[in-house]
Amino acid sequence: MPRPAQALIKRVCGDLAAGSIELAELSAGGASERQLDLRTPEGLQRYARILGPRIESALAETRREKLLIIALLIGLFLVAIVLTIVAHFKASTPLASAAPIAGLGVTAAWPIRALTNSRRDELRLRLLPQLLPLLSQGEADQVLRAFLLG
Repeated sequence: MPRPAQALIKRVCGDLAAGSIELAELSAGGASERQLDLRTPEGLQRYARILGPRIESALAETRREKLLIIALLIGLFLVAIVLTIVAHFKASTPLASAAPIAGLGVTAAWPIRALTNSRRDELRLRLLPQLLPLLSQGEADQVLRAFLLG
């Protein structure tokens, strides 16, 4: 499953590649659709403002994921402590009491990598609205593709 930040950046890449997006506007005469040209600086600036709520939603989802991963790391740490204490008193060799510590190092690698990726995605999303108005459509597309590649 793609991370929320990557999904949003892919969507923005697609919009930039298309060169325009459709905006639905409500007026007294009913709903109407209008094209927002992303090839102009004004269009990119307006698009950056439109992305604000989507970015906040993706950041909120990222925060929830980070809290879950932190809880998982704390749980792994507590389990390792308990296993180390039990192994120290029950084990016949000192190596057996050190095994849980090595196991924690191996099992903690994924959550730590996930936290690092989550933080990187959060920074990219926070930069996106500020960068878009400063770049041309081609430059913005290149920057977003670099964001996606890592």
